[in-house]
Amino acid sequence: MDALALDLKFLSIGSTNFLSGTDLVDSYNQSLSSLLDLHAPIKSRSAPWYTCELHKMKTAGRVIERRLKASGLTVHKQAYREHRKAYAEALRDAQSKFYSTIINNSPGNSKQLFSTVNHLLKPLSLVHPEATEDRCNMNITFFRQKVENIRSHLSAAAVLSLTTTDPLSEFIQPLCSFSIVTQEEVEDMIKNTRQTTCALDPFPSALLKTNTSAISPLITKIINHSLLAGHIPSALKTAVIRPLLLLPSRVKTSLSPHPSPTLVLKWTPISLLTSTSNTSARQLSITSGTSPNSVQHSP
Repeated sequence: MDALALDLKFLSIGSTNFLSGTDLVDSYNQSLSSLLDLHAPIKSRSAPWYTCELHKMKTAGRVIERRLKASGLTVHKQAYREHRKAYAEALRDAQSKFYSTIINNSPGNSKQLFSTVNHLLKPLSLVHPEATEDRCNMNITFFRQKVENIRSHLSAAAVLSLTTTDPLSEFIQPLCSFSIVTQEEVEDMIKNTRQTTCALDPFPSALLKTNTSAISPLITKIINHSLLAGHIPSALKTAVIRPLLLLPSRVKTSLSPHPSPTLVLKWTPISLLTSTSNTSARQLSITSGTSPNSVQHSP
């Protein structure tokens, strides 16, 4: 962690001036992704409770198995059976000890307890329909129509607001420029905001909060560059859209006296932005006096 914090400080100090906000955001994402791959490379691991002792037992079992295939002797077959039995018992003991330790160390952490129990029980999830091309096109059409309806309502509201007169409009000063944010303001925003990691995040939100003082200068540059240019880079407005399944309901779709109810699945799109996008949107909303949603969806 000390090496990572040191590299982040050098990254902030060595950052150069960029002509566009898009180049600045791209450099920010690529640099953090490279540092994350350097200090925390992806490693394949079968289970968190799989220890080195179990790995040694598995290797020894492979040796006994090869010896049995080469000789075919009864003594080697018996040794292989006994080792398999001992290895299976060691796996059960290691798994039981691992989860028992988690449960015993989380007496007041209900979130951790529920997560552990759900992982052990593995409850059956809702059966999703087969992902065919027609169903995918149907979902795309549904989301497009929903976005068009929202935009049409926003356009009507904008026209209505222009036709009405505000008696206090002559006393309101127009907003000609934005005030520059400081690094301290950005750090307070990151520390006091609940961070959630998105699939587009180049850096986990937990590490972002831990190394706030090292990363905040870069985020401050991105926000101030957007304020001075009057334009938010498209990378900060890119989101991962996930359909959230609402509670399924049964409706009667037939005009017969005794129609059979049909299960109808209702979906709602959820947009997940990066931590930098959320921080920038909240800080821009404070500076401009608008809501974070309007800043995120601005053109």
